[in-house]
Amino acid sequence: METIKDFEKNIGRHCNKSKLRPNTQPKPFKSGNKINTIKGVINHPILDIPAYIFEEDDSYVECRRCNTFGMSTEEYLRMSFHLDIAFTVIGDKPGMKQFKSAYQYLGRQIDMGLNIFKNNY
Repeated sequence: METIKDFEKNIGRHCNKSKLRPNTQPKPFKSGNKINTIKGVINHPILDIPAYIFEEDDSYVECRRCNTFGMSTEEYLRMSFHLDIAFTVIGDKPGMKQFKSAYQYLGRQIDMGLNIFKNNY
């Protein structure tokens, strides 16, 4: 059985609900969104299993019902640090001058990825 600690690595990632039955669409979150951002992990008050809580609303959903994607906060910080180093090395390359920093470049890549996901689901 997985513990709360196992799911904490997903804090900061986006998730959507998985289908309960075939040929049905999953319900949106209480915020009305189909995609939410994981804020933390708690013990589900009724089921006594790990559940995610979200930034967009104060709801909770059991972890096994959620499909996570994107980068966690820790992964984002690690990548932006490495990207900053790489940016100083390749910053003078063609096409990179339009970005003021690695954070701007990384933010654009994340936004493009989320838009692709939202358009396909």
